[in-house]
Amino acid sequence: MKTESKAKLKKLQTEARNRIANRGKLEFRADQELIKSVLAIAAKQKQPVGPMIRQWIKERMDAELAGRQTVSERLDKIEEGLERLHAALANSSRPKTNANQRIAKRVK
Repeated sequence: MKTESKAKLKKLQTEARNRIANRGKLEFRADQELIKSVLAIAAKQKQPVGPMIRQWIKERMDAELAGRQTVSERLDKIEEGLERLHAALANSSRPKTNANQRIAKRVK
C-alpha cells in the first residue's frame, strides 16, 4: 500500500473512531451462548446488563493501562506453577510425605 493511501486510511479510521466516541455508543456482535451467559450473570447479580459490561470493560482497561495482568492471566500462571509443582513432586526421588501426597491429589 502506498504511503499516501496509508495516510488516507489512517485519517478515515481516526474520523470514524471519533464519530463512534462522540455518539457514545459502541455495538458489537456476540454468539448466542455468550449473550445468554452475560444475561444470566446480570440476572444473578441483579444488575442491568449495560452497567455490568461497562464495569467489566473499565476494569480490563484499567489493568491494561496500568500494565497489570488480568485475573485470568494471573490464574493461568498459578495453574502453570501448580502443574510444575505436581510434576516435580511426581518425579521426586524422595519418599512422599503425607503432605506431599495430599498436595499431589489436589492438583490432579
